[in-house]
Amino acid sequence: MELFVVIPCYNEPDVVGALQSIAQCDIPTSTVTIIVVVNESDVARTDVLQCNQKSIADINNWELTKPAWIQIIYKHAKQVPKKIAGVGHARKIGMDLAYDLSVNKKETIISCFDADCRCSKNYLNDVFEAFSTYPKHDVASIYFEHDSKQSDAIVDYELFLRYHVQGLRFAGYPYAYQTIGSSMAVRANTYKEFGGMNLRKAGDDFYFLHKIIPYRNFLEINTCTVFPSARKSDRVPFGTGHAVAKQNASICKTYYTYHPAIYAQIKKLITTIEASTLIDGIDVMQIPSEITTFLANENFVHAVQQIQKQSKSDTLFHQNIYRWLNGFRMLKLVHYLRDMSFTNIPIHQAVQEFWCMLRKERLQQSNKEWLEVFRSLEKATIV
Repeated sequence: MELFVVIPCYNEPDVVGALQSIAQCDIPTSTVTIIVVVNESDVARTDVLQCNQKSIADINNWELTKPAWIQIIYKHAKQVPKKIAGVGHARKIGMDLAYDLSVNKKETIISCFDADCRCSKNYLNDVFEAFSTYPKHDVASIYFEHDSKQSDAIVDYELFLRYHVQGLRFAGYPYAYQTIGSSMAVRANTYKEFGGMNLRKAGDDFYFLHKIIPYRNFLEINTCTVFPSARKSDRVPFGTGHAVAKQNASICKTYYTYHPAIYAQIKKLITTIEASTLIDGIDVMQIPSEITTFLANENFVHAVQQIQKQSKSDTLFHQNIYRWLNGFRMLKLVHYLRDMSFTNIPIHQAVQEFWCMLRKERLQQSNKEWLEVFRSLEKATIV
């Protein structure tokens, strides 16, 4: 088995820190190749170009002293058209190269990392072990933690990420997984089969994973940890860095997020789907009125009729319904319910009310304490 670790690098002051973190991992028995994609657009500022040149020099210097069991390759993507320049394009270059270099496509793992990330010592071995133990699983998320000591903003943002996944799991949605670009991995053959990485400047990870999730078994590797940076950033219109920068710049430091009532409404939808049959279809009258208008706009009834024709059993009928209700459409539904029925509320209130709904108990805790609770919920997940 081979493992390729792909690292986009744009205007990064310490890419060597990421390389060294990987190099300090427990030595695996299989081949490890790090691919760093130093990238810049055709309108990049002079300081960005200079920083990228320093990154290349640092990579070359690090290569002289790296452990023998690590291979390293860097690609310098220059003058990338502004229209496509970004993290999606950089990841695609690296992941495409990893696929091309891999020998056994089914056994090769392509893992994504970032130039400002660090990892636990068991990162490499546990990624290898997870895919070896579960040969029928083709794609994975790897457990992550931001440094909660750095700022309240990063605590609130990570708490939101975990709260949202737990909310969808409470609702019974089968595709409720973390989709963080610096902590995801995929088998090389599956990567190619699903068209590779997209060119999105932001959300590349979400769209890439949710393209695969409905059709392949998904792994949650929760025994090792990726530590993403908690720094603020203006590189992309959403994501960790943007969320931290936005909250730090705001006069109101309260982080607002989805109302837990949204997940309760979605749970009623999922319950109705689960109670449906291939012959009888779905009883739309059992779906909350707040959701039926959204479904009508999405031509749900027609979609169900087509799915009935294409399915041969209740199991396949449900599976195809969920493929229709994919990650993109589910997020669209969440936003519809937010805009039309359930206004965002402070994250602290949201998790408190959700916990009461989930465990029938009301806890008074700080956001940092809540974060540890929600981290524990994800760590307890097996496969």
